[in-house]
Amino acid sequence: AASPATLTPKILSASAYQQLINCPYQFFAARCLKLAPPDIVKEALEKSDYGERVHKCLEAFHGEVPELPGPFTDKITSQNRQQAIELLNQIAQQVFSRDIEDNFMHRGWLKRWQAIIPLYIDWQMEQQNIRIPQATEINISNAKLGHELNIRGRIDRIDENQEQLSVIDYKTGFIPPLEEVMSGEAIQIPFYLMLLMAQTEHKLATTMTEKNLACNAQYVDVGSATKVSSKVELSDDELRPLMTHNQQRLIEIMHQIHKGESLPAWGDTKTCEYCPMDGLCRKQTWAFEQ
Repeated sequence: AASPATLTPKILSASAYQQLINCPYQFFAARCLKLAPPDIVKEALEKSDYGERVHKCLEAFHGEVPELPGPFTDKITSQNRQQAIELLNQIAQQVFSRDIEDNFMHRGWLKRWQAIIPLYIDWQMEQQNIRIPQATEINISNAKLGHELNIRGRIDRIDENQEQLSVIDYKTGFIPPLEEVMSGEAIQIPFYLMLLMAQTEHKLATTMTEKNLACNAQYVDVGSATKVSSKVELSDDELRPLMTHNQQRLIEIMHQIHKGESLPAWGDTKTCEYCPMDGLCRKQTWAFEQ
């Protein structure tokens, strides 16, 4: 299928770009035809919802969020560690309170996060010796990337020291392996730097330029019941070329789409396994149609 210009999105998120790389036809059906399945009322709190609530807890712990306790402004030490744990627990109780009222089963998700909270505080104690949080939940809604193409997204957190900024993405579930990030198969980490650099008027981008700071990026696993840790950490030397390649590729692909290039279905087993558009591409009938 080819997408008419009137249907092609003008603003792309990281998930839309990832969908385009995973399967162009899935992108066409979900983003151009707007056939993505709508959100439905759920009886149980899904893992994606759990992740959103964990993000909100950490946002309130490190920065001001209306109607939530926090932030914790002191440096975490062995003396005030328990106070930090108690504050993050208070935040969690409020963030998850509505879910608990709606469904008793949701208490399990809260208990799961509360068990991880001390592990997160221990990780933060180590992290703060390297760099300190400067901003959380940075929403960039309309960053210009190229002709007729803007990008948008939300960066979980950015830390800073005298030498570099660090882009942090919290993960409660699957973390793409380093090989997929470096090969361009997993685009989230370089996409966040694209967002920051494209939104040049953002104070963090300005700070980065004025201070000539390097930039690294990392996933932080906050879903493990045994340890919170940094994963897939990329240095400035790795991240900037990766960002440039991803940016050039996205601009080129979108230019091809605007010219009328087709958006085929790859038939990739990993992508197809959970694809909500499989009824449209009818992969299961391909063998019979050849």
